[in-house]
Amino acid sequence: MIASRLSNISSNKSLFDKAAPEYQKALTESGYTVNANNFQYQAPPKEPPTKQGLKRKPRRRKIIWFNPPYNANLSTNIGKKFFSLINKHFPPSNKYSKIFNKNTIKLSYSCTPNMGSIIKQHNTWWISFPF
Repeated sequence: MIASRLSNISSNKSLFDKAAPEYQKALTESGYTVNANNFQYQAPPKEPPTKQGLKRKPRRRKIIWFNPPYNANLSTNIGKKFFSLINKHFPPSNKYSKIFNKNTIKLSYSCTPNMGSIIKQHNTWWISFPF
């Protein structure tokens, strides 16, 4: 392991041979019995072409979506109530607060149909069901 590290940080054999005694001294002072004089230089592998101009792909955030069905008759601020429950049951001292917090849970009303259309679709299916 030490030989490969020394070989990787040395650009040629002469630098490797020059650095080996220093590493041997440090190893013996630390109580190791490895002999650095037996290490052999290995040329570093050719480096892959650099990726200049390519941007790193951004990390995707782990988001949990809460999609309550839309209802025009609802007078309660359901989003505020939902987030207050999240804050109440997952305080920063809770081990799950890293997963369930205001930054990882998002609220969306527009992704689901309203309750009227869900009930209408259900009733239409049952009316047309052949008995």
